[in-house]
Amino acid sequence: MGYYQEPAEDPQSNRRLIRWLAIVTSIAALLSCIAVVAILLRSLEVPDDGADLDILISQITTQTALAKLELAVPNTEPPPSATPVLAGVATATSQVDTVQIAPTRLNTQVATATVTPFAQDPTATPFVPPTRTVAPTATNTPSTAPTAQVAIAPGTNYTLGVENSDKLPVHAAQVGITIDGSFSEWPGNITGVSSPFQVAGEQRPVNKTDIGVAWYPLWDSSYLYFKIVVIDDVSVQINNNNEIYNGDSIELEFDLNLDGDRNTPSNDDDYMIIITAGDFGSIGPKAQRYQGAFTGDNAKEFGHNIFVIGSKTIEGYNIELAIPWSDLGGVPPTAGQTIGLALSVNDTDTVGSNVVETVLSNTSDRERRQPKTWGDLIFHP
Repeated sequence: MGYYQEPAEDPQSNRRLIRWLAIVTSIAALLSCIAVVAILLRSLEVPDDGADLDILISQITTQTALAKLELAVPNTEPPPSATPVLAGVATATSQVDTVQIAPTRLNTQVATATVTPFAQDPTATPFVPPTRTVAPTATNTPSTAPTAQVAIAPGTNYTLGVENSDKLPVHAAQVGITIDGSFSEWPGNITGVSSPFQVAGEQRPVNKTDIGVAWYPLWDSSYLYFKIVVIDDVSVQINNNNEIYNGDSIELEFDLNLDGDRNTPSNDDDYMIIITAGDFGSIGPKAQRYQGAFTGDNAKEFGHNIFVIGSKTIEGYNIELAIPWSDLGGVPPTAGQTIGLALSVNDTDTVGSNVVETVLSNTSDRERRQPKTWGDLIFHP
């Protein structure tokens, strides 16, 4: 009887099977590695977009600079009073050697603008309105005019050798006059008049040294000049306003149209000039100019360009005066012309008083605002 017997395994076949399995496994492992590598490479792939590349480069550059700054400058906190500002925070990390750089805060102070002031702060200049000089002390030098002191001795102020004080001749100046109070340019042979007649005031002069005055005129095409020598034993002037006549002062009244209105009250061609030498202390020389009837709206000081200066003397005081023709109607006189003129001096002897005690004039019946009571000023070459 026969039986079935399985054939014995072939060792050679098993070896071939194992070899193929190894090959397949190796290929699968290789493919897996390739896939991993591809995925890794894709994750590391640099973008083609130029803008993204610039951003990446900027981040790397910034991170490198911050790293250097961190090494070079210690991270020092500002003092408590300072206000730190977070100037920048690094957000990029380095992929080199897998070393990650932590964000770094830069401690910097707030930039403060420095305001440099002007060397001199600009200051608005307030508007200063022009003011008229009523008592100038500056020197006025006209192009032509007179000059040399003619003093009168105490006690002789009433008699100056002039027959009629109502008529005063005025001669043209041969040299220029400087209004400085010295009388150095005045000639010594000019004619003068006194004011011997008391026309107002309750107090009569005590003696010839109490109060007296001598007037010396000159003229040119621009000015009428007066050298005035006053004898006054007590100087009193407390006014520095439009009432300087209520104290030691002088008054000159002019009628420029003598032939046309001698017998009428003062009008627009008549002027009064009032002068004071001051108190030779806080109150200086001053001039005031009035026009017309001196009443109502005209009873006020008008602007003028009169030059006046006063100086104290042993016997009293001197005044040097220049009145421009522009303040007397604006038209210079001509040789042979006559205008009306009254020359008066006001005197106060009571210290601190505001009352005129004596008024002397060159005419015996002189009245304010009445040209018919005035004398004459006669112009000569």
